[in-house]
Amino acid sequence: MAKIKRCLLSFFICAVLFGLRVDIAQAAPDDDRLRACIAVLSHSLRTGMSANDYPKEAFEHGIGGAVQLQLMVDHLGALGTQTLVQTSGDASIDDAAMQGARRLFPIATPAPAECRLGYTFTAVLSVVFKVLPGPVTAEH
Repeated sequence: MAKIKRCLLSFFICAVLFGLRVDIAQAAPDDDRLRACIAVLSHSLRTGMSANDYPKEAFEHGIGGAVQLQLMVDHLGALGTQTLVQTSGDASIDDAAMQGARRLFPIATPAPAECRLGYTFTAVLSVVFKVLPGPVTAEH
């Protein structure tokens, strides 16, 4: 019988770092545009990854973790590299997060319209893998 699982994959953009130094404490003119970009990137992660992205062995052993990835968008609005910023402590969790980011944000493809800001910036995205107790929601 196939192992059935319930898990949570949550995705947050926890910080935004700018290629051009913008102090968020000041009312920067692009704040609303940047917030719209962050909302789109966050939505893409929430809807683009599923319980099936959870590494099977990690799930079976109840291993979870949080990974921080850095995503670059260049001044022309093209998606750039994804870099592991902070490991979860488990290579399979880290790899699953990186694979999801590469699938959802392919290098050199146009960023969503909301992210074409005219300057280079990076966003740090948190991807959290956690096995939850309770009713079944997906099969692995």
